[in-house]
Amino acid sequence: SFTSYAICRHRLMDIGVAVRNILIRGTTGLALAVGILIPFAAHFWVFQGTGHVLEQIIFITGITLVFALYLQRFEKAVAHFVDHRIFRGRYDHETALVRFGNDLMKTYGREEIAALAVRQIPIILQADGMAVYLPEQDGSGYRLAASSGSEAAERPELLQATDTVVQRVASEHDRLFREEVEYGLSPGAGGEALVKRFIEQRAVLMMPLVSQDRTVGMLFLGEKTNDNVYSWDDLQLLDALMSQIAFALDNARLYEQILESQKLYGTILSHMQRGVLAVDAGLKITTVNNTMAELFACDRENVVGKRADDQFPVLAEMLSDTLKFRRNQKAKEVVIIRDGHEFPCECETSFMLDSQNQVSGAVIVCQDLTERKRLEEQMRRMDRLASVGTLAAGIAHEIKNPLVSIQTFAQLLPMRYEDAEFRDGFGGVVRNEIERINHLIRDLLNFASPMPREMGEVNVEDLCERALTLLGNEIKQNSVTVIRDFDKKAKTVFGDTEQLYQVFLNVLQNAIQAMDGEQPHEIRITTRPSPKQDGLGGVREYLQIRFRDTGSGIDADHLGRIFDPFYSTRENGSGLGLSICHGILKNHGAEIDVQSTPASGTVFTFFLPVSPRTETVTARAEK
Repeated sequence: SFTSYAICRHRLMDIGVAVRNILIRGTTGLALAVGILIPFAAHFWVFQGTGHVLEQIIFITGITLVFALYLQRFEKAVAHFVDHRIFRGRYDHETALVRFGNDLMKTYGREEIAALAVRQIPIILQADGMAVYLPEQDGSGYRLAASSGSEAAERPELLQATDTVVQRVASEHDRLFREEVEYGLSPGAGGEALVKRFIEQRAVLMMPLVSQDRTVGMLFLGEKTNDNVYSWDDLQLLDALMSQIAFALDNARLYEQILESQKLYGTILSHMQRGVLAVDAGLKITTVNNTMAELFACDRENVVGKRADDQFPVLAEMLSDTLKFRRNQKAKEVVIIRDGHEFPCECETSFMLDSQNQVSGAVIVCQDLTERKRLEEQMRRMDRLASVGTLAAGIAHEIKNPLVSIQTFAQLLPMRYEDAEFRDGFGGVVRNEIERINHLIRDLLNFASPMPREMGEVNVEDLCERALTLLGNEIKQNSVTVIRDFDKKAKTVFGDTEQLYQVFLNVLQNAIQAMDGEQPHEIRITTRPSPKQDGLGGVREYLQIRFRDTGSGIDADHLGRIFDPFYSTRENGSGLGLSICHGILKNHGAEIDVQSTPASGTVFTFFLPVSPRTETVTARAEK
C-alpha cells in the first residue's frame, strides 16, 4: 500500500525515465568498451605481444586520459541523440531552458511573455494546451492573458478574487494537480469547486507564478499529448521554466510601472504652469519643461545635456548653492530680460537624493509673476474705486458743517463788519473749521495715496516706546497702566519705520480713548515670533504684535466695518485712521486679526514679516 501510494504520489510509473537512462548509460558503456578494446587489439597486432610493460602502462594511461577528457561530452551527445531521436526532445532540459531563456530575453511586456509561454511550453512538455492568467491592477482577480490548445476559446476570461483557485494560490503558493484534488490527496476546502475549475480549463495541473513572495500570475497546463503523466523530470523542467517566467513577469510589471510613472511625470511637467529645470550633481541639465523653455525663450531639446551655468547662469548659481550646502532655497524674485522687456519671476530650489542618500541633483521651479502683479494692482485699483462712493458721502458729511459755519460768517460779515467782537469771535471759528477741512483733506490724501515706503529693519520695541512717549499725557490723564511683554530675541521686522509708527500710534490712541467706566484701565503690548506657511511649501518668519486693552469694546455689528473709510463710533472721529492703518499693513504684507467683546476690551493682532519676501536678481534670456 505504501509503495503504491508513493508511485502514484510522486509519478514514478513512467517507464520512459528508466528506458532513457538505460539507453544513455548502455550506449556510453558500449562505446567505452569498444573504444578501449580496439586500441588494445591494434596494439597487440602491431607489437605481437612483445611490448615492454612500461610501454603498455604508458599506452593504457594515454587511452584512459583520452576517455576521461571526452567521456562527459560523449555522454551528453548520446543523451541529446536519445532525447531528440527517440523521446523527441522531451528530456533535453538544458537545451529547452537555454532556448526559452534566450527568447524570453527578447520579449517585453507581460502579455507578450504570456504569449511566448503558451506557445513554447506545451511543445517542450508535450502538453495539450496551456493558459496564463495575470493579476488585475485593482486586485479584482486574474484575467486571461494568453492560451493555446484545442479548446482555448472556452476558457473563462476572468477569475474573480473570490474564486476558490485564486484564494488557494494566494494562501499556499504551491502547484496543484487535478488528481490530487479528485482523490483527496491535497488538503484544503473547496475540492469540488477546484475540480470544476480544472474541467473548465481542460487542465490537469495548476501552477502559480511567484516572484519574491509575490504572485505575478498563474498557469493551467493541459494533459500530455502522448497519454503519459507528468514525470518528476517534467516537473523539474517546469519549475525551472516557471521561475524564469515569474521573474520576467515581475520585471515586466516593474518596467510597466516605470513607463507609467515616466508618462505621468512627463504629462505633469508639460502641463505645469511653473517652469521646472532639473540638473545632476555636476550641473548638467537633465530636464526642462515647456514652461521653463518659454520663460527663457530657449529650445528644450537643445539645452538638455548641457551645463546649466552656460544656459541659465543666474539659476545655475542658485542650483550650485543648493547642491553645495544641501539646503533648499526659498522663493526669490528673478527679473528676466527677454527681447528688451523685463518681467518678474519667482524661483525656489530643492536638492534630490539617490538611493544611497547622496545628493544626485537639484531642481528649480520658476513662476512668471507678471499676471499676478497685474491682478494685484488691478485689485488695489478696484478697491479704491469701490470706496469712491463711501469717500464721497463721507467728504460731504464732514465738510458740510464747516462750510455752514463759513457760509454764515460770510453772510453776516457785511452787516456786522463794524462789530469787532463778532469779527474776532467768528474769525476764530472760521479758522478752526478751515483747519478741520485741511486736516480732513490731508488724511484723505494719505488714504488715497500712501507715502513712498523706505523699507528696512524696524525695531518694534523702540517704535512702541516712541508712540507711548508721545501719548504719555493721555495715558496719565486716563490712569492707564501699560504692560510691556516684549520677546527678547525677536525684536525687528521688515518695513517702513514712519508708516508702522503711524499704525502703532493710531491703535494705542484708540485704545486709550476707549477706556471708560470703572473697570481697570490697562493696555498690554505683546510680541512673539510666529512662523507661518508661505504657500510655496516653505515657512516664513513673522513677528506677532498684539495690543490688548480693557476698554469698552466694539459691538459685533460694528466690528466688521472698523476699517471702512469714514466709519467711526466716536462723535468727533473722521473714520480714516484705521482705514489708513489697514492700507499700510497690507502694503507691508502683514496679516490682521481683531477680536473684541463689549465691556471687556479689544485685541488687535498684527503679523509682520521679519524679512523681505523676495530678493531680486537679473537673468537675461535672449533668443
